[in-house]
Amino acid sequence: MGGAIPVLCGGTFFTLLLRARKQRQELRENYSDEGKRDRERDLFARLIKVCDSDYVKPQDKTVDDETLKSITSKYRSCTLSKSECLPFTDSAVIENFNNRVKGNYPNTLEDMQSFINDFLDTNPSGRKITQLVKELFEIIEHDKSIKKTDVFFMCPEGKTMSKSDLCVSDGNLPELNVCLPALLLGIWHFIVVHRPENTIGKATFDSWHEDDKYKTKGKKKNFILGKIGVKVKRKIKITGIDGIDKTTDDSDNAIDTASSNNGSQVHNAAIDLGNESDVHEIESPKNDTPYDEMLKIFKEAVNHCDIKEFIESDPSYCLAPNMLSLVARFIDTIQFDIVNLYSHCSKDTLYKNISRFVHLVNEYNNYLEKNMQRTQGMLGILAPIHRYEGVNVDWQVEFKETTDHYLQRLKSLYKEITGEDI
Repeated sequence: MGGAIPVLCGGTFFTLLLRARKQRQELRENYSDEGKRDRERDLFARLIKVCDSDYVKPQDKTVDDETLKSITSKYRSCTLSKSECLPFTDSAVIENFNNRVKGNYPNTLEDMQSFINDFLDTNPSGRKITQLVKELFEIIEHDKSIKKTDVFFMCPEGKTMSKSDLCVSDGNLPELNVCLPALLLGIWHFIVVHRPENTIGKATFDSWHEDDKYKTKGKKKNFILGKIGVKVKRKIKITGIDGIDKTTDDSDNAIDTASSNNGSQVHNAAIDLGNESDVHEIESPKNDTPYDEMLKIFKEAVNHCDIKEFIESDPSYCLAPNMLSLVARFIDTIQFDIVNLYSHCSKDTLYKNISRFVHLVNEYNNYLEKNMQRTQGMLGILAPIHRYEGVNVDWQVEFKETTDHYLQRLKSLYKEITGEDI
């Protein structure tokens, strides 16, 4: 089963959740020290806490000197299943999570709801959640290791739904109403209880990614664009995003639910939130065109990650200590929020120019990482390496010419994208 494609496991599930996370600029609003904040690790720790309420995120160094960051990365890429700081092989944790889902479903569902509120981008005008649901359904339907009779606790109040009930490849079937927190909880429960071996998804993870020729120093691979979710033809309505205690919808095509073991009132997956903006419909028309959406996301990312300041700064003198980390966040944001999610617009001029811009920023950032280092002292600004290797006029001239060339190209491309000067 290890070579099968696709396979649902913890790593593949985690990978898709990362694609649906909130935009990076929210970090700057919530946390003052960006250098100490790793949202990938935080998301992973909170996901673990859904299945193990007693889980405490360990310090960066574990007993075997393996960093949590490394463990998170290896779990995401399906190269690791067991670690001393992960609870997935603890039979007591697995049994307790299974019992909570079956016997205390409302409280467990609230844990997943809290996870969604804190980490996933549920903006009604966005595409991340709808894409996430399509991707997950496609994997479940095409994972041959999941039997048609296998069930998921993916309906509110804990009623199960089998793989054969989905039929998401059939566009002629009635609209499928899905409660997002129940869906994610049901899939996570299936993985934790029935799929402790995470490396079975390695072939799937590799098939989704390719080496990025613009990145160096062993940075993670790029997600292959537009590859997952395209086989989902059935119309899907996603509900339950802004709360789970809502009036139910009696429509016949809603995912029916039954009362849970604690005798709570029955809810349907199609939750009437009283506001159409709270309901996500896959393939529903939007007022803004893809062009407008991409340009808005691009400008917001530029502003929140200080890209204008980055392009206007002269690195032959110095750069602010957090500049390169902000640029990395910008690259990550554009990769997730435009390059991946708008891959269907890959032939559009704006999409191509934004892709060129982020690749050029990435290339320039890598060049600076190789040729600059942090100074001693409290400020810790970034300065050219030649300052610490004696006066090397030729090196200084080459560094100045190279950086000026990058900056001129970036300014020109920025104007081509926005119609504005830096």
